[in-house]
Amino acid sequence: SQLIVLLWREDSRTLHISDGDSRLAALIRHIDHHMADPIDFSELADTYSIPLRTMARRMVEATGLSPNNYLGRVRLCHAMRMLVQGNDSVTDIAFACGFNDSNYFSSRFHQEIGVTPMQFRKQRSTAVMHS
Repeated sequence: SQLIVLLWREDSRTLHISDGDSRLAALIRHIDHHMADPIDFSELADTYSIPLRTMARRMVEATGLSPNNYLGRVRLCHAMRMLVQGNDSVTDIAFACGFNDSNYFSSRFHQEIGVTPMQFRKQRSTAVMHS
């Protein structure tokens, strides 16, 4: 699906950030690298000297997603990689990707991706075996 393709992209060139907006780029990189940690967006806005409302607006402009939705997508993208590349349990993957509850993770994953984490793993491993 198109969503999965978008989730797998990590190329910063796909983000619409102007050259003069290094603080926003740094903030987005921070989210990407610390997605497993609890993130307080008002603290992050202060750290990068961007007012919270401005940060939210500029993130939507750059990524098409609110800060919270962007964080959720980054976490799901990382989980997708872990499901395909490793044998960790769904619970371990949920916690490694910043979800505090594996049931919530499975529910969000199914809602966003259209299949459960285990179905996703099975589909991907079957696709790899048949290619």
